[in-house]
Amino acid sequence: MGYAMREHYLAKEKAQAYDRRHTRTLRQRMRLFLELRLLRRLVARICAGAGLPHASVLDIPCGTGRHSAMLQARGHRLLGADISAAMLDVARERETLRGSGFRSMQAELERLPLADNSVDIAMSIRFLRHIPAATRWQAIGELARVARHGAVFDLLLKRGLVSLYKRMRRPGGPASQRPTRREAEDALAAQGLEVVAFRSARPWFSQQHFFWVRPRRGAPQGIHNART
Repeated sequence: MGYAMREHYLAKEKAQAYDRRHTRTLRQRMRLFLELRLLRRLVARICAGAGLPHASVLDIPCGTGRHSAMLQARGHRLLGADISAAMLDVARERETLRGSGFRSMQAELERLPLADNSVDIAMSIRFLRHIPAATRWQAIGELARVARHGAVFDLLLKRGLVSLYKRMRRPGGPASQRPTRREAEDALAAQGLEVVAFRSARPWFSQQHFFWVRPRRGAPQGIHNART
């Protein structure tokens, strides 16, 4: 995350207005609804495969707790982490999280202060697009390191009608620099991770795609997949 963007994200005013800014339009609300529905189904699938009625879930960055609140309401135990103390304050005051056993900590995804396999599932939504490509895959390796049953995250890919439109409208722009699905899977494999599930909340349309990954059996751990 760039310095200017990071400072903006940390601002108290940004945290207080975050939910309003991202749910102002029908399009934003529909995107959030589809995103939450897909995330709920992925977590349910992981729990079913692991024989867990409910899971302990790390949500980083949790922001104001929208994704955490949805999973908490379904009986999962949430640990919300974020670099912004202001965002964590808003999350802790969210009506659906207050007094629910929601735990929080200030932390960065690239350097999680957690032991290996500390939680059942680790997730990171709408964040990885903001960090440099050079460190993105290692950050995912760190996310997978702390999760017993895998990591769930989203990436913007060179895939879908929205991506095609943006690349045609602005050749060489940000949409053209995004990875293809094959490139993403190769980068994950280099971190010792395998893709268990690959989904889009809006198939054929959205450039946002969700992955469920876990360490590949017998594969050497990636640089950030192990604590030294």
